[in-house]
Amino acid sequence: MRGSTERCTGESRPKMAPLARRISCCLDGRAMALLDQILEAYGPRRPAVLGTVVDLLGSGYRRPGARILIFDDGGHVGAISGGCLEKDVARNARAWVEDGPKTVLFDTRSNRFEPVGKYGTGCEGVVHLFLQPMPSPPSPSQQGLDPLAQLAELRAAGQDAVLVTAYACTDDDAPLGCVAVVGGASQQWADEFPHALRPALSQAAEQTLQDQRTAGLELEHEGATWRFLVEYARPPLELVVVGTGADAAALVQVARPLGWRIRVIGTDPLKLDRPGFAGADTVCLTSAAQAAEVEVGRHSYVVQMTHHFEQDARMLPHWLASPAPYVGLLGPKSRTARLMTQLHEEGALPDAGQIDKLATPVGLDLGGEDPYEVAVSIVSQIVARKNGRDGGPLSKRNAPIHEPHRVQTHTREVES
Repeated sequence: MRGSTERCTGESRPKMAPLARRISCCLDGRAMALLDQILEAYGPRRPAVLGTVVDLLGSGYRRPGARILIFDDGGHVGAISGGCLEKDVARNARAWVEDGPKTVLFDTRSNRFEPVGKYGTGCEGVVHLFLQPMPSPPSPSQQGLDPLAQLAELRAAGQDAVLVTAYACTDDDAPLGCVAVVGGASQQWADEFPHALRPALSQAAEQTLQDQRTAGLELEHEGATWRFLVEYARPPLELVVVGTGADAAALVQVARPLGWRIRVIGTDPLKLDRPGFAGADTVCLTSAAQAAEVEVGRHSYVVQMTHHFEQDARMLPHWLASPAPYVGLLGPKSRTARLMTQLHEEGALPDAGQIDKLATPVGLDLGGEDPYEVAVSIVSQIVARKNGRDGGPLSKRNAPIHEPHRVQTHTREVES
């Protein structure tokens, strides 16, 4: 079977277990930072093997879509676990793909009634890792699209899209790898990928784009069973910091390791030279009036911390009317109430829908006082809001930490 699934010990699995699962996940901020590292390392196009988590049974440290890039000298970038699997993958990846792309299974489950296996780390999951050689330079014989090149283009454009990866098929001659990129009105397909499968995958990709959730899909066509990862590729989150105080600089420094794109907007040219702003991607000098011309998108999270009442009154309505899903405002509730009263008197009071995305006082209740503690509370609230959580303690959560990854769906038969 092409792309035959193997356990990490090399034990062959001749039969494919039913897949067609719905995987509910999105890459988190740290995954974005790791992905940036992979794309940067891949720039020189050194010979490498790319590993992508394509499925997960049970729980796991990383979600489907997580990647690792292994070079021929054993060096690697990225992560597919908490550090338990990377060493073995780096040591064996090239041998595993000697005959072509392959899916390898890593069982991290433990059982107190049986000896813990090689990977019995207690994570209680089975990780499915799709490995594919990455030629340098690209070889004409390499099938499929280059997933890393596609991701780099999408991230540079700030565009969300869906990558479709065929990672297993019972037809030994089937092309495996990244077979399609779907984004908005555009679609790009690998030339060798069967046309008969494209409508069903296009529909799945459009649904994934709408849900912003990665999906697993299994299709039957002409007696062959195909497995796909239909992966939602989210552009980097943009953090827009409006202000030039020490707390704004601390926020930039705390957020930087998450791989977010950071834009600082301020009205004081002297304070924009703070060393703490060196980690920002963009630093913009503007006036409160001109801030209304600054564009933000639906992946932008705005934090307004000007320490200036009139500037806040000028700029806040613009951010709330923008596509940004989150607007944080520094200051106590009494100050915000006074601000809203002034906006009401000026006829600029935001509507109820806009007010819903306002977080004020900004941040989670961590009791922090110094700028870095405040920054941690703000970043934590943004992460929680992005992931649809309230930021409470996990010990009080009466549900799995992450949504279930494998939800049974029906295998679809595709007719020619």
